[in-house]
Amino acid sequence: MLIDLHLHSYYSDGTDSPDYLIQSALKLNLKIISITDHGCVESYLHTCAAAPQTSYDIKTADIDVEQKIQIIAGVEINCASGLGEVHILGYYIDTNNSDLTALLNEIQHYREERAYEMIFKLNTTQNMNLSINVLKQLFPNTISFGKPHIGYLLKHYNYTKSIEESFERYLDKGMPGYVPRHKVLVPRACEIIKKAGGIPFLAHPLELKSLQTGVRVLKHLGVMGLECFYSKYSNPALSYGNAKNIVEELIRTARENKLFICGGSDYHGWLKDVKFNGVDVPASYLREWMRCNVYQ
Repeated sequence: MLIDLHLHSYYSDGTDSPDYLIQSALKLNLKIISITDHGCVESYLHTCAAAPQTSYDIKTADIDVEQKIQIIAGVEINCASGLGEVHILGYYIDTNNSDLTALLNEIQHYREERAYEMIFKLNTTQNMNLSINVLKQLFPNTISFGKPHIGYLLKHYNYTKSIEESFERYLDKGMPGYVPRHKVLVPRACEIIKKAGGIPFLAHPLELKSLQTGVRVLKHLGVMGLECFYSKYSNPALSYGNAKNIVEELIRTARENKLFICGGSDYHGWLKDVKFNGVDVPASYLREWMRCNVYQ
């Protein structure tokens, strides 16, 4: 079943509008998607429906055959743990839940503060002339700024030739513009996602130093599922090994720990080199936890 439960819009560190993501998903014949912006849910508040919901059934007449697509309200939260930084995806969240709103407001505050601090450090230590106002002009819809935005700002001012160079020379750990980001503890993120009616999943689990140990620990901390199907794991340019074996190992790990299974691309638009093609996930895995109609 072709789906994508890990998409980013221009409200966080993606470059496409929610409407564009929805229309693209329809043209790709994806059946279910989730826009999981970092620390914000504006995609749902402004785009999908006026009333708060945890999933949406969208129809379109913009393509030859009218199609439906299920949109699950989602979010991605950067978290701290004894295992290092991990990202938690929350699905079926009530985007108007007061506990979730308070957490997201906190995250957005610290992300904007971090952007100001990175610009200040680069201006004072590297004799640059970066402007937060120019950053906001370049990304007028963004409310949750991240390191890629500052990387592009450096490129815009011709201090670097690419976002990758911006990271390597100025923004990565140990570089003059590095500022650690605010991270939420995993138990808190999972608890608030659940309070908002959602289900917390671990994103891109191969970033764990030890998959088996890490998954067991994170389940104990509140994680209920794994992102077993992920676009980068099938990219031959990356050193993840055989894609089939990787996915099988992740599925086996999820099964051994009684965790749900999901999948997504982690598409960000032109800020990151990931294509928006969807991921193929067997419907049987999705039926175990999805509240919408899952069909082939």
